[in-house]
Amino acid sequence: MQDSAQRVFHLPPSFSDRAALEKALKRTLHTVNNIVPRNLRPRNTDFGPVRKNYANIVKRVKVEIISERSLRDILPFHTEHIGEAYVLDVTSEGSVCISACSNIGLNHGLTTLTQLFFKHSSHGVYTNLAPIHIADAPKFAHRGLNLDVSRSFYAVEHIERTLDAMAYNKMNRLHLHITDSQAWPLEVPTMPALARNGAYHSSMIYSTKDVTQIQKHGASLGIEV
Repeated sequence: MQDSAQRVFHLPPSFSDRAALEKALKRTLHTVNNIVPRNLRPRNTDFGPVRKNYANIVKRVKVEIISERSLRDILPFHTEHIGEAYVLDVTSEGSVCISACSNIGLNHGLTTLTQLFFKHSSHGVYTNLAPIHIADAPKFAHRGLNLDVSRSFYAVEHIERTLDAMAYNKMNRLHLHITDSQAWPLEVPTMPALARNGAYHSSMIYSTKDVTQIQKHGASLGIEV
């Protein structure tokens, strides 16, 4: 995988949510280019296959949106959660194809892709598992986490980091328990006194901008907040 997503990834030309997909691709590149298996190799050796095994280096990644019917035809099992299903194929020659019928499915496929590869010490990223064929879909519709931010305040950046970790484990719901008798850190524009008097501290308030930012970050990862 090169530094430029456009040079490696081949996007569907008419994909409606292209911006969200490009963001997912950049996130994938960043992840795989920072995973070096130092603990899997002796000291002072190359962290990657020898040159004769360069066929395992990823050369091309294709992501494609296909119809629900087409996806069901290639899945070896029935799933009610077809919108989150995907099929991932990696050839021994270094070509990767991820097929799904939604952006969320492609997100999940890209997440799995990052868990199969390591950064080479001198050239690209590689896997020692190819060829690979994975057909995947969630067993449960709701895979969530609850954060009680009314009793224990978490800054927005830490909530976003939690969302990132959830996405890496293909979770899809974040419940923010944001108001309670112990504290009311949520800004309500029509009733500003609630947060002003109810938060633990004036620096521990979630503005409407903060909430929107958290929701958008979650949505870009396929997580409903």
